[in-house]
Amino acid sequence: MSELGCKDAIKSIIHNHGTKVLDNPRMFQAMLMDYFPQSRRARNLMLCGLQINIFLDLSIIIGDVVPKTVVERLRLKLYEECGIDAGLAHWVVQEWAGVLDKRVDVPPPVPATALLPPPAPPIVRYIDMPAPVVKPRRYFAVISTTAILTALLCIWIGSWSGHASPDEAEGVGAASQSKVTDTSPVTNDSLVEPKINSVSFKKDAPESVEIRKNSRVVLKVRDAFTDELTIIYFYAADEVASVEARDWKYGKKGDPIYEGKYYFYLERNDGSLLRTVNFNLRLNMNRIMVFSSKSNDSVFIFTVYELSGLVKPTYVMFQLVGGQLSYIGLKSEEVFSENMLPKDLLK
Repeated sequence: MSELGCKDAIKSIIHNHGTKVLDNPRMFQAMLMDYFPQSRRARNLMLCGLQINIFLDLSIIIGDVVPKTVVERLRLKLYEECGIDAGLAHWVVQEWAGVLDKRVDVPPPVPATALLPPPAPPIVRYIDMPAPVVKPRRYFAVISTTAILTALLCIWIGSWSGHASPDEAEGVGAASQSKVTDTSPVTNDSLVEPKINSVSFKKDAPESVEIRKNSRVVLKVRDAFTDELTIIYFYAADEVASVEARDWKYGKKGDPIYEGKYYFYLERNDGSLLRTVNFNLRLNMNRIMVFSSKSNDSVFIFTVYELSGLVKPTYVMFQLVGGQLSYIGLKSEEVFSENMLPKDLLK
């Protein structure tokens, strides 16, 4: 990217529409696309800055120089909340400072890399778009109580079993699966509302070694903001193994079954593992129960079955955005369809 590209574009947007446009990230993103339609990475980086309220933090600084302490604090915030490394985080701070005609009081940690070709003459238009279904961090839409109660009801009805065959789940990418092992007995804790209650484990910590070694499912998912691939581990310390006791609609007698309170662990750039949401799951290892979306590989889905077979499977959907998991919602159908995903998800 031209060093002046993004800040000049944002200056123009604010000049034409006022700072209120920054309160609507969906509209702001659409306007950036008018300037840089082929530069998703740069747009996403600037949106990450908007996500952490960087404009407000910089606007209250007196003078035209952003102190080193503020730069470091914002760089750290971009890393912790969006997973952006030091070099790109510095670039984001520098560009947003330029929007306010300020400069940073510290050189970048690494040489700047070109992210965009020189911008073409912009055609700015106002797009009045509906509120998105999924937004990063502070801008994510609040999940309604009805949806959460529906999720609790669907998953609390009973234990779960296998997933529709690969042919039924057309084009769905399967997760890699680990070897069968027995561990401690499972508990029957109720499903909790999807929340980010993050706990981090260092790369070489005993917990990290155990998680990597014994995760029941391992899935690679692309981050919708950074475009980087992230490994997600599905691990339950209380996992127990059994076999399917009978033939039924979504399973066969003798299928290997694993049950437990499974946490989702994200592998960070430094090798540490970030523990996020958890669900009580019943996994049939002869079925594909956790998979990524074919149309948007930043989205993954896991499947919930009610053992009587009288209730349709429930597909619970998440998206990886800025290094964090965002709960999309759930759908109950016989077979997963890409049409279940909201049309305005980040890609």
